Amino acid sequence: MSSPESHYLQLIIPSEKEDSRLIGRAVYSFCLHMGFDEVQSYQIELATVEVTHNIVGHAYDNCPDCVIELHAQGLADRIIFTIIDNGKSADAFAFPACCPVDPGSAIDRLPESSMGLYIIASVMDTVEYEVYENSNILTMMKYLPKS
Repeated sequence: MSSPESHYLQLIIPSEKEDSRLIGRAVYSFCLHMGFDEVQSYQIELATVEVTHNIVGHAYDNCPDCVIELHAQGLADRIIFTIIDNGKSADAFAFPACCPVDPGSAIDRLPESSMGLYIIASVMDTVEYEVYENSNILTMMKYLPKS
């Protein structure tokens, strides 16, 4: 694990679901570099890809002519991700109230879609959403595990 005070990652991608993989792979590598193990890094990758898929499908209505920005900051004890888009705002983001999933449900009773927000809320330690100057800003934080 690297021990500098702070590391940064910034990506800007087109609003196409296929390009979400770029963010996912970069986030996975960044998490490994900052000290998360492979499983944790994959979970964080999954959460960020879910966010970008939601942006593409909901904020941008699958319009490929827009962009998604990812800013990641790795600190000594946590990683902070900020994902920005200029699409339609999501007035009803509520974590985890958005996710009425009974964790004890049988796998065949879980919904086939609409699990993204549940995954994001389950993986990340904090998730905050705001609209600022016509931009949607989602900030997610994950603490490094204690050694």
